[in-house]
Amino acid sequence: LTVTHERLALPGLTGTLRLVHVGDLHVERITARERRLNALLAELKPDVIAFSGDFVNLSYRSDARAEADVRAVIGAWSAPYGVYAVPGTPIVEPLPRVQAFVRGLPSIRLLLNQWHTAGTPAGLLHIAGLVTTHDLRVDRAALAGIVQRGPATGGPRLLIAHSPDIAPEAAEAGFDLILCGHTHGGQIVIP
Repeated sequence: LTVTHERLALPGLTGTLRLVHVGDLHVERITARERRLNALLAELKPDVIAFSGDFVNLSYRSDARAEADVRAVIGAWSAPYGVYAVPGTPIVEPLPRVQAFVRGLPSIRLLLNQWHTAGTPAGLLHIAGLVTTHDLRVDRAALAGIVQRGPATGGPRLLIAHSPDIAPEAAEAGFDLILCGHTHGGQIVIP
């Protein structure tokens, strides 16, 4: 596990907001890694947590104990202005599986091609969650639908998506911050 700190100035925020992005848990069982993750989240004291999908590992996608362990890990997450999640790779975790992971966990808001506006002391933060399918044609259409239903009020717009393939279109659509997973930190590769 690594923590990378970035300072960003987002238009419309008048103060400091601590956002933590977590991606690609790929839980099989709770180990020292998952315990360390939750300890780090407690230490960081985020105002908002964004999870960009892949709760479970492919070989454990139908494992009942892995589901219980995923729920134990994410059920411990909390942030004053919300914990937001999107599904990961569909073959790894089909939507009904993801819904089972978060069902009954009041601290987790699953955003399925939806918006949520969080009122924070720094201002309004508009958060959209995109369900990516890894079919760019489908993902572009879903993004267009999200943009069309976007909030009318001011404040920065944050997109959470699993696959970064949609990032150019999201930037062009006016998102101020795009948080993606899937590539396990390899979004930018310099030759």
